[in-house]
Amino acid sequence: MEKHSFKQTNAFAMQYGIMLGLWGFLTLVLSVLSNTHPWLGWISNLFFLGSPVAGCLLTLRFRREVSESPLDAFSFGHGFTFSFLLGMYACIWIALGVFIYFQWFDHGYICDLCEQTLATDEARMQMARNGISEAQIRESIDRMRSLTPGAYAGAIVYLSLIANIPISLVIALIARRSERIA
Repeated sequence: MEKHSFKQTNAFAMQYGIMLGLWGFLTLVLSVLSNTHPWLGWISNLFFLGSPVAGCLLTLRFRREVSESPLDAFSFGHGFTFSFLLGMYACIWIALGVFIYFQWFDHGYICDLCEQTLATDEARMQMARNGISEAQIRESIDRMRSLTPGAYAGAIVYLSLIANIPISLVIALIARRSERIA
């Protein structure tokens, strides 16, 4: 088999993408739960900010797995390809989780929560200072309610793939390794 073949890279990215996807979905679950348990907000933020770090660690683990020796080179392109595929597979798993959540478990909970939050006096004063009327708030919440689970899942895929490019570039820079002469 060719050293660092695309097929091998893709297979590892699929496997590791499951782990990173579960990490991302857990981040979203913690974010939803933080609305009723505020102390989970910090944990959710740490998980969110730790996602690129987890992706980098998985890329470094992949580099270790495919290298025959610690002196083997690992190109920027190979690191980018792996980390981009890793992010792509992870976002598919996250989107699947989001679709399942909104289709069968949410029942309008998040929209109701937004409505309750925006109905507080503090939020209304902040919105008024920013020139946002109550009618605009109502219209935004109604739009949120009209979105299908597929639309939410699609937004996750879209936003994740956009963010995936610069994150993968940084991870590839970190993971690359020039061939060393013993």
